[in-house]
Amino acid sequence: MFEERLAKLEQRLAETEQELRQVREQLRSAGQGKPRGMSPGQVLFALGLVAILGALGLVAGARIEAGPDAKTHTVKAPFVVVDSGGKTIMRVAEDGQTVNAPFSVVDKAGKVMMDVGAEGQRRLSIYDATGVGILALGESKERDSATLILGRGNGKSFVGLQSETDDKKGGFFYSHDDKVTTRLGETGLVMYDDGGKKATEVWVKGVGVYDKSGQRIARFGADPKTEFGSLVIGKNGKALAGLMVKKEAGLIVVRDSTNESLVELGEPGVQVFNKGKAVGRLGPSPSGKGSGYLSIGNATGDTIVEAGMLEDGDGVVRAYPLSGKTPIPIPNFIRGGKSK
Repeated sequence: MFEERLAKLEQRLAETEQELRQVREQLRSAGQGKPRGMSPGQVLFALGLVAILGALGLVAGARIEAGPDAKTHTVKAPFVVVDSGGKTIMRVAEDGQTVNAPFSVVDKAGKVMMDVGAEGQRRLSIYDATGVGILALGESKERDSATLILGRGNGKSFVGLQSETDDKKGGFFYSHDDKVTTRLGETGLVMYDDGGKKATEVWVKGVGVYDKSGQRIARFGADPKTEFGSLVIGKNGKALAGLMVKKEAGLIVVRDSTNESLVELGEPGVQVFNKGKAVGRLGPSPSGKGSGYLSIGNATGDTIVEAGMLEDGDGVVRAYPLSGKTPIPIPNFIRGGKSK
């Protein structure tokens, strides 16, 4: 249909040009003093015809052509689109085009499908059929980093990629109900609880678990100060029990809320403490002969009872302080012996 109308318009334009040439010849003759029967009405008609032809020439100059579909049109560059106030909205040149932000793309129902530069941000956003954002790319709302966010249609869950900022929060993240639940970046993998507090942290050489107040209650991995493995558990941010390495042997430590050791199990055996003083020990004999040894001390750490094995293999228990007078004090002891 459009091609037919265009063909008729071209035919009428050609006929009009022919008529215009005839009018011009009549006007030229009239100007030379040789009237050829033109009345004033004919002169006015000729001038109107010239104006109409000029308008048709402008239409032709716009270079609007029919597209492959009869209902479409093609507008050839360059051209400029302006708003009602004459401000440029879009400019298209033969070597490219520019569009002034912000602008939106809408669907047939008039709902926004995409917008660019909303609220002055250098950001592109795409929306689903319900108007919920499902993709955003550009600078963050704080304008201190760049983000790429992919969302679900319900608008509650997002997964994104953020460039690093001063708080070291760059990397991948997952958010639900406007709360970040998981983040993977330079500091490792961090998972948050419902209150937004750090719950679990995985770094290069370990794992940390935190309570609701954000205090660490468990740590597993390499000891922060030395290159050996350790397992520490506690409460309210205080280490109460630990499994680690001391020298070339393992060590289990139980501590109180003041960080003082209560029990230690390691290379010297089992030691029991009171306010930092060793009050009990069970382990190998200090003699180095492989026998066992038991030591019990008072509150200040002084030994008051010890039990072990003598050189001849008899068992002995000593109680302190020693009895008798100097220079030969005699300890109170029980000694085993073979029956005669």
